[in-house]
Amino acid sequence: MKKIKIINRFGDFNWKTVALLMLGTVICTVAGFVWLDELIFLRLRSYDIGAWHWLDILGKWPIVLGWAVVLFGISRFLRENKFQMAFGNATLAIIIAMFVTGLLKISFGRMRPNMFEALGITEFRPFSLSNTFHSFPSGHTAAALALLVSLGIVFPKCRIITWTLSVLVAISRIAIGSHWPSDVVFGALIGTLSAYFVIYLKKRYAAYILEKRHQ
Repeated sequence: MKKIKIINRFGDFNWKTVALLMLGTVICTVAGFVWLDELIFLRLRSYDIGAWHWLDILGKWPIVLGWAVVLFGISRFLRENKFQMAFGNATLAIIIAMFVTGLLKISFGRMRPNMFEALGITEFRPFSLSNTFHSFPSGHTAAALALLVSLGIVFPKCRIITWTLSVLVAISRIAIGSHWPSDVVFGALIGTLSAYFVIYLKKRYAAYILEKRHQ
């Protein structure tokens, strides 16, 4: 079976793969908005346990970003090049993911599901600055995927661990009532593409420097 790659060995995006990934995510998101979100949310809420809340605390994007920065600094000090590359990429990816996520949260203004539980309504208030209306997309999931996908790119043998952690973070956001399923699906897309976008930028920059040296 041919392996699907978002970026090829030359550092260029496989735009067909990216387009299919985005299309699939948009379809899932629309289906969630219209029908599936409430069904999946109410089912997962019945599995709200203490462990999800601990995972939620550890997965907050400022903490995830802090981990990436600190571990980048440590690996740089120890001259561990692969770890330095992985956590350096992750730091940039998290910043990009949080910028995109922040813009979308304000633009969509989707009410968080815990308000649905309290009031029995769902609502959108675009351009609201209230955290109550910053449900879509999930910043926790975007940050977690930006970090974990970045690590998986540099350490491919660890991908089963990184993807398992990614799924657990996404489920935790729904189980504790902070996000709808479509929020975490779209957040996962942002985090994943942010990680690969950093790789793309670095390879484009390296190619530019090489070209300048040969002029």
